[in-house]
Formats: sequence, structure tokens, C-alpha cells
Amino acid sequence: MKTILFFLSLFSTLLVQAQISPRFYAQPIELQEMSSRTLIVEVLMENPDIIKKLSKREKNADDLERYQSFIKTYNTQMKDAVTKYWTFNKKIEYKTEEEVKQLNKSKDASYIVLRYFELGDTEIDPIERSLLKVPALMLMRIEENFKNPDYKIYFPSSFSRDNKEYLPCDYMFAIIGMQANIKWIIDNNKIEYFNRYAEVIAEPNCPKLKNYTLLVERDYLNKSVDDDEAQTAFDGKLQIVTSSVVNKSFINRDKDKAVLFDIPYGIIKTNGLGSMLSYFKVIVECETGEILWVHNPGSIPFGENIKSDLIKDEFKRMNKCKM
Repeated sequence: MKTILFFLSLFSTLLVQAQISPRFYAQPIELQEMSSRTLIVEVLMENPDIIKKLSKREKNADDLERYQSFIKTYNTQMKDAVTKYWTFNKKIEYKTEEEVKQLNKSKDASYIVLRYFELGDTEIDPIERSLLKVPALMLMRIEENFKNPDYKIYFPSSFSRDNKEYLPCDYMFAIIGMQANIKWIIDNNKIEYFNRYAEVIAEPNCPKLKNYTLLVERDYLNKSVDDDEAQTAFDGKLQIVTSSVVNKSFINRDKDKAVLFDIPYGIIKTNGLGSMLSYFKVIVECETGEILWVHNPGSIPFGENIKSDLIKDEFKRMNKCKM
């Protein structure tokens, strides 16, 4: 885990705060105006200094391979997802970070930019700095200060799977989810950050969950819960499957199927155990992308599960439509 977090931390381009906030800065009318611009999707590029650093020692070989692989996979999958699912802007272009920086300096108001970034903990520990990061996407008027995103959404499935990889369904969910959230904000003239927006949408939809077969990745089960216990705790139709099955069902928009996504949203400091990522969980109907259920610990009341893995009580919460 430390190795994965180290390599991802190399992509950070913004100053981060000790307390991760869901806040973004555009108002509904500004988000609406952004739809008339050209969208730039920022293409990740290898940083020569990072390549040099990771190439120096043999023990960094795996980090170097993951760093290069992530850049290649991200660029391919993001372009595919934007091509298929982005409807907020009619015109789309792809530019490197350096090209985006130059447009930012020129204060060109013709564009908005979709870019990958990370939120993390900059509080310096006496021994070492935390490398925990929450990967995210921002949507930004290109002439504005990138430290204050116009809109942002956390990247689903970050560090949830055993192999820590993203799949096409994660990109698809992020692209569809952020546009749905922005549309809701514009239509309602009200700001709701994604985790709270998901609750608002899920509350009236949750009773419909019983009509779907819920697909849950086996990697998401807590070690204390086996397949049979999950099936017993959940009243509806449940299948514990591999990530590839979830990916295929969501990408193919399978009728009568729903899938669960883990989404990181903060860093929690634990007594004597350092820091850990906290997660909220979202169940989404495959055919339409409609949100059916959310577990959003929020202020973390005693006894709530903030980790990425699912415990038995969470399956019971789904039955009761308890958010």
C-alpha cells in the first residue's frame, strides 16, 4: 500500500490541506456558463525528474513501472470515457499540462479543463509526511486559480481492489456522475457536493433496489464476511463477483443489474495507528446510471464503518434504505 500511495503522490499538482474538504467554488450560474466553452481534457505526461529519481535504484523499478503504466492507462481510459459519455460541452480537445498552463497564464476564457489531481495531508509528522492521497477530477475555467476548483469529484475505487487498479467502469461512473451532479446544481440553483447530492438522489430511489440484482466485488467484502453471510444479511438478489463482472455489467448497461462503488473522500487520523482513507459507498443502476443507495458516514458517528470494505451491517442498511 505504501508503495502504491508513494507513486500516486508523484502526480500531485496542487497544494493540499490537512482537512480534506468537498468544497468547490463555482456558483450554479457559472457552471451553466461553462457548458458553452470548449472542454480541454488534460493529458498526463511523464515527469523527467520523477523518471530520473525512480530509475536511480533497482528497488524503485516497480514504482517506475506503475508510474508509467498509470499515465498510459489513465490517458487511454479517460479519452475513451469522455468520447462516449461527455455531453456537457459540444467541443472537446486534448492538451498536455504544459499547454494548459500556458492557456491559464494567458487568461484565455474560451476553455474549461478536466484534469486529474490529488487531495492529501500536508501536516508534517515528526518522523515523516503522510503519503495518503484522495485521487480526484476537477473541472475548471482555465483562466482561474487551479487551487480553487470550479467543480470536483473523487475518483471511485481508489485503493479498494486488491490490485489497486482502476477499470473502465470507474472512469465511466466519474464522468457520468460529475455531469449529473452539475446538471442538478444548475437545475436547482443550489450547491450540493457529490456525496450529499448522491444521498438526495438515492433517498426516493432506494425502494427500487429490491427490483435489481446487486453485484458486489469480492475484494470489497470485509474479512469477517463471507459470501453466504452477505447473502443472508441482504434481503434482495445479491451476487458476489469479480471486478471484471462488475465492470462488464456497468459498461454494457445491463438491464435489471446494479453495482456498488467505493469512493474515498477523506483522511482520518486514528489514535496510535496513523492515518487512513475513509470511504462512502454508492449503489448505481447499470442501465441508466441512477443512484439507488448511499452509505455516507459523514461526521463518522461511533460504530460507523468508514473503511472501503463492506461489513454485514451495511448489507442490512441496504434492506432498510438507511443512508
